[in-house]
Amino acid sequence: MADLKIDDNAPVSVAIGETLLEVSKRESSTIPYSCDGVPACARCKVIIVKGEEHISVMEEKEKNLMGNSYFITKERLACQTKIISDGDVEIKNISE
Repeated sequence: MADLKIDDNAPVSVAIGETLLEVSKRESSTIPYSCDGVPACARCKVIIVKGEEHISVMEEKEKNLMGNSYFITKERLACQTKIISDGDVEIKNISE
């Protein structure tokens, strides 16, 4: 299990393979979305603050919406970003 901290909320336990959006929905967080993870809307943008080594790499669908600027902006789509290993991950919702 990993621990995920969203904004200023207390960390929550996350199973390996869960997306950041799935956790946000389960925990009633405020990450907006409208396509439910297709991805098509790009509304669920978050900034990876900590724990980059514990999340999945960006795949083609996400790159098509976001471009290749992750290494500069640290922005990812919560619907496409999965927890892949145990550890602490912290994200900021930038859609507010």
